[in-house]
Amino acid sequence: MNKNKIPNFFIVGAPKCGTTALYEYLSSHPDVFLCDPKEPNYFSCDFANLSFVDNLSEYSDLFKKCNDNVKIIGEASAWYLYSETAIKNIYKFNNKAKIIVIIRNPLDMMRSLHSNYLFNYYEDQTRIKDAWDLQEKRQQGECIPKYCKEPKLLQYKAATSLGTQLQRLYDVFPENQIKCILFDDFVGDTKNTYESVLTFLELNSDNKLHFKKTNSSKTHKIEFINKYLLNPPGVFRYMWKNIKNVFGNRVVNYLDKMILLNTRHMKPQGIDDELFNFFINEYDEEIKKISLIMNKDLSAWYANNK
Repeated sequence: MNKNKIPNFFIVGAPKCGTTALYEYLSSHPDVFLCDPKEPNYFSCDFANLSFVDNLSEYSDLFKKCNDNVKIIGEASAWYLYSETAIKNIYKFNNKAKIIVIIRNPLDMMRSLHSNYLFNYYEDQTRIKDAWDLQEKRQQGECIPKYCKEPKLLQYKAATSLGTQLQRLYDVFPENQIKCILFDDFVGDTKNTYESVLTFLELNSDNKLHFKKTNSSKTHKIEFINKYLLNPPGVFRYMWKNIKNVFGNRVVNYLDKMILLNTRHMKPQGIDDELFNFFINEYDEEIKKISLIMNKDLSAWYANNK
C-alpha cells in the first residue's frame, strides 16, 4: 500500500448514530478523502459477511484515487465499534490514526436499528420486544431471517452496548486520538459539532453552512421492488463480484438511487411506558458507563420520548 495513501482516520461507529451524515459532510472538505463505499468493513474480521473487500490489496484500491496532497484519508465503517477485532486491527494497521465515534442513547439506537433491519429484510419480527426475545435462540443459529447477512447484528443488546464498546476503544487507542461525539449534540448543534471535528483533525474550516439530514428511518413505497433490489436472486448474487469488478462502485451507487426512489421516511416504532421501563433497565449499566467515559449528564435518556 502506498505510504502516502494509508488511511489515518476512521469513523468507527455507531450505527444509526449519524455516521453517514458526518461522512458526507467531511467528504466535501478539500483536505479530506473518504473512500467509496462508505463502509468497507475490512477490519471487522468477525463480521466477514459484511466486508466489501476480501484482502489488503482490494482495500488499498479504495484509496488509489486519493490526491497526494490530501491531509486526511479514511473511511466510516459503523460496525467497527461493535466488532471485537476491528479496533485492534486498525491499531496494528496504523497506531497513529485518529478515531471518531458518535454515541447515542442505546435504546433509541436499538429502536432505529430494528426499523432499519425491517427495511433491509434482516429482521422478520415487526414487534421490537419479539425480536429482542429471540436473541438467545438466534445466538444458537435458530430463527435467523432468510436475508440477514450477519446474524450477530441481531444480537440487539450486544450491538447496542455502547458503554462496553467505548471502553474497548479507549483500552486500545490513546485518548488524544479519539473524539467521542454525543448524537444529541450532533443533531442539536450540527455546525459547531462539525467545526469541532475539523479542529480535532487539524483541518481548516471549509465554512460549511448547510447540513442535510441523512439516513433517517424509512420504509418501502412498493415493497417487492426494494425486496428484489436489496436481496437479488442467488444467480445475481453469484455474478455480483464480477459485475462490481467491471463497473466498479458506479453500479452500487446506481442501485442505491433506485432503492432511494422507492423509499419513504417514517418514525421508528413507538413504545409504551411499561416496555420503555423494561428496556431502560436493560441498558442502565451501559448508560452509566457512557456517562462516566464521556463525563456527561445523561439523565435525559431515562425519559420516554416515544
